[in-house]
Amino acid sequence: MNSFMIALAIEIFVMAMALTIVGNWMMFEKAGKPGWHSIIPFLNVYDEFSLCWKGVYGIIFLVGTIAVNVIGYFVKGGTVILPITIIAIVFVLFILHIKQSFRLAKSFGMGTVYGFFLVFFNGLAKIILGLGDAQYVGRPCEA
Repeated sequence: MNSFMIALAIEIFVMAMALTIVGNWMMFEKAGKPGWHSIIPFLNVYDEFSLCWKGVYGIIFLVGTIAVNVIGYFVKGGTVILPITIIAIVFVLFILHIKQSFRLAKSFGMGTVYGFFLVFFNGLAKIILGLGDAQYVGRPCEA
């Protein structure tokens, strides 16, 4: 691979990241949150969950993510219980991500199809939410 291709890949990556930051920033501002919260690592996840849930789900998601990373990094070897525990936590986090995506779509007045779009193309869907015509309509009913 020559240096031109590497430079091109870096430029595309930087532009995609900048567009993602702008989209998330605008999404937070539409919801009445400060836009700069979108660039603070743990605060952005908590605030995004608070757009759709009461705050406890954001904390559960953060603690689960940290737990999987800590367990996977520091604990080597062990019994068969450890991999099963990690798989169970990841499964719960994935289910929470799916529910969060559908609730985020509802909180911006979008339907089920956009919820699927958020599940599978999260970054692109948030850019469209932030830069598009969608308006924050409030937290969906707790059910």
